[in-house]
Amino acid sequence: MCITSSRALLDNTYIGAWDIELPKLGYRHVLAYQNRVKNSAEGPNCMLLHIPSKKNIEPEWLIDSSVYPTFLTDLYSHIDPINTSEMWMSRSAKPKNHVVEQGVYHIAILNDLDENSIADTLKLIPKHKLPSIKPELIHFFRKNFPEFPLLLCCFDNKEAQFAAPILVHFPPLFPDTLMFNTIDAHGSVPNVDQKIDFHQKIIFGTYKKQSKKDAVYVKMIPDELVQYITKNPLAAYLPNYIAAIDFKGRKAVPNKDVCVNLRDIHNMNLPEIKFALLGDVSTEIKVETHHLTNALLEIRL
Repeated sequence: MCITSSRALLDNTYIGAWDIELPKLGYRHVLAYQNRVKNSAEGPNCMLLHIPSKKNIEPEWLIDSSVYPTFLTDLYSHIDPINTSEMWMSRSAKPKNHVVEQGVYHIAILNDLDENSIADTLKLIPKHKLPSIKPELIHFFRKNFPEFPLLLCCFDNKEAQFAAPILVHFPPLFPDTLMFNTIDAHGSVPNVDQKIDFHQKIIFGTYKKQSKKDAVYVKMIPDELVQYITKNPLAAYLPNYIAAIDFKGRKAVPNKDVCVNLRDIHNMNLPEIKFALLGDVSTEIKVETHHLTNALLEIRL
């Protein structure tokens, strides 16, 4: 489940979002996105991820997670053990676009959604991965997420492949909200008024030290992973406390992004969760959050 430029089969989706503090860059939000993807279109394809960043995305903000490609599923399994059989706002005067190669993807970082700028950027994508993108799809992002940079994650693997997570940090446009990219459309403009079926598992948390002792959130790093993670370059981009929600199997859910109240997380409370187009309060649909076990939560529509 996500937005792709053409037909694709995607499942086993894990999405993480949390906040961090970096020594030189300061306060940031992090998005981590992973799924198993298979291109079912005749030509190349791409996944489109809109990023709620108040500044242009720089190439170095995309972190190579291939040194630990299972970190996102490991985080989730720390809370809810995974059945392995299931695995199959200031901007520059003229924003610059970039292309970065990571794993199965060539990622076009679109800070400028001008038609000519996009065309020039796509020339840097290898032809065997160059997707055909309908103008109305880009218009959807311009209209609904006018301040958001856009990542085009281009791929053409015909066999299903579980890629290393796409991991990006950024100064948040909405500091009090964590956004998870869950809008769905494969080859068409998303219909945000329809209901869809979910297969995502989401992880949310914070870097902030917590003193409240309850079961809403757990320390991120289990003992058996402490030595590995702390010696690994991803450590600076991971949270200290996390919780998770398994959306897999949920039917007739609003076709919008999942938005989580970060202030609730900082206070170690059950978070307020909404389905929404972030930045448009008229689209918000609030849901109730409840405990299942430990730091595994559920929503009730």
